Order: sequence, then C-alpha cells, then structure tokens
Amino acid sequence: MRAHRTILVTGGAGFVGGHLIEALLDRRYRVICLDLMTYAGSLAHLRPAMDRYPHRIVDRLWSPRATAVPLTIVRGDINDAAMVGGLLAQGDGIIALAAETHVDFSYHTPGTFVRANVNGTHALLEALRHAGAGKRMLHVSTDEVYGERVRGRSTETDPLRPRNIYAATKACGDLLVRAYADVYGLDVVTVRPCNLFGPGQQPKDLIPKTFAYLLAGRKMTVHGDGRHRREYLYVRDAVRQMIAVYERGRSGEAYNLASGVHRSTLQVVRTVARSLGLDPAVAMTFVADRPNPDRRYAGDNRKLRRLLGRRFRLTPFADVIDLMRAEFVRQPPPILP
Repeated sequence: MRAHRTILVTGGAGFVGGHLIEALLDRRYRVICLDLMTYAGSLAHLRPAMDRYPHRIVDRLWSPRATAVPLTIVRGDINDAAMVGGLLAQGDGIIALAAETHVDFSYHTPGTFVRANVNGTHALLEALRHAGAGKRMLHVSTDEVYGERVRGRSTETDPLRPRNIYAATKACGDLLVRAYADVYGLDVVTVRPCNLFGPGQQPKDLIPKTFAYLLAGRKMTVHGDGRHRREYLYVRDAVRQMIAVYERGRSGEAYNLASGVHRSTLQVVRTVARSLGLDPAVAMTFVADRPNPDRRYAGDNRKLRRLLGRRFRLTPFADVIDLMRAEFVRQPPPILP
C-alpha cells in the first residue's frame, strides 16, 4: 500500500463520494471532503460515514486543526485555487470525483460542464503541481470519453472520441491529466468507470428514476427504442477498485472500470418492474430519443483485472437491484422529468 494516509476527496458529498469516503475511512485513511453542495451533493450521502466516525463540518475559512478528526467536510469550489492548495497541504493526495455528470443537463448548460470538468480539473492539477513531490491524484473519468462502441471493447490506449458535451468535457480533463503527467512529471492516474449504480443514487439516473415512476403508479419513459446498451457496476465494487488504483496503479496510466456485462434500457426497466411484482409489458412508455445518442459503450477491463488479481470481484446485478428496491420502498425517490 502507498504511504498516502490523508486524502482530499473532491465531490465527496455525491452518490459515489459517500460510498468512497466510507470505504477510505474503513481503510484508516483520514479524509478531507471538498464539495460545492449543488444538486448532486448532500450530507445525506455522507451520513453513514458521519454516524460511524468523528467528523467536523467547516466552510471555506477553516483551521488546520479541523483535520485532526478522521473526516473533515468542507463546503467549497474546486476552482478556488487558494482553498484547494491549503487543503492539499494537509493531505497526501487527491481523488478527484467533483464533476458535472448528467448528459441531458449538458445540452442546456454546457458552460457549467466546462467550468467543472475542464477548468476544475486544471485547478486541481495546478494545486498538485505547486504542492511539491510526493502527492498523487486519481482522476475519475468515464467510459463515455471513448465514444460509441458498436462492436468490441475500448482499451485504455484507444483514441478519445466523445459524442456529447458531457463526455467531451471529461475527455478534455483526461487530456489535461496526461499532459501534466508528461510535462511536469506529476504522479497522476486515471480511472474510466462504466455506469455506477446502487443505494443512494441520484433520482435523475435510470434505475432510481424507474423505481420512482413505478412506485408512483406511472409508466417509465424510455427514450427511442430502449435498446441502448450500457455496462453497470455496483458502486461499492467501483470504489474498492478506485482505491486499489490510487494505491497501486502505475503513474500516468488509465484503467477501465468495466463490468463486462451489458444491459439495454429495456432490460433494466423490466428488471426493476419484476422486482416490484409488476408486469414489465405495461411498465413503460416510449418517447423521442435524445440528440446524437450513443448506442453502446464497452470498456476492456483486463488491465484492471491484472492489477487486482484475485481481489477482482463483482456483485450480481440482481442483488443490487434488491438492495435498491428495499431502500426505495421505504422512501421513494422524487419524480424528476
């Protein structure tokens, strides 16, 4: 294991961040969580970690003494260079989760995505550059940077060909990370996950949105013919893989976090309907497709498998759906358009 024991997690109050921070704390890391607390960030995602570990919540003006507890939660912006530099000075590395991620939103507010995913990545790299040697950054990207993959699987050395604004801004971040590694010799590593899912997921995403509609007695809206195919990876499996890459991944390299199993939108909606005891045939309605949709993403995960060896394991899709059903039956997610 690397000697990095205090870590700055940007976007740590998001869906993935909450699971990641709890896993880091369980591995005896001291964590500084930096989050702007927009629509995607909430202390609710950190509640399991806050219930188990001493923590402090501070704003931009903070004292280094605040990081004496296992978990420090700071409300702030990754583009605030002075604050990021000060936080990084208290830690040994960064896991960079902070990003705008929703493809539909990127069509309406592309500048927001550029600011978070391009400018924000640049700000973190600059902080890392000025922090001096001995600090590592894990950049969390997406499999969408490869663009549509009709056949076969994308390897980490394939060209980046994003086809929507969200993916384009993430690809820009990837290229900045690689350039900073080459030019300045920074210790950086990248992961490109497929679709992550699990308890606590944002209600805008397909699976919680389907639960919300069906629990409310409504039909789920399916874009196009519903045959778009994605890989799904349980969020707890994904965060274990992220930590392993942060600790043992080769500097300057990228790793695909891919499940290897594809499911269409139709298959996902049908699985959720069946989990609720509903007839899948009457659980959905079809609407016009999104602009320029990608039919399929597919990442080659052999590089990650070699890194993890026997530690590579995946939780069955149906088991996670059961966990999410139990969560959403207790408290149904809000219905979003």
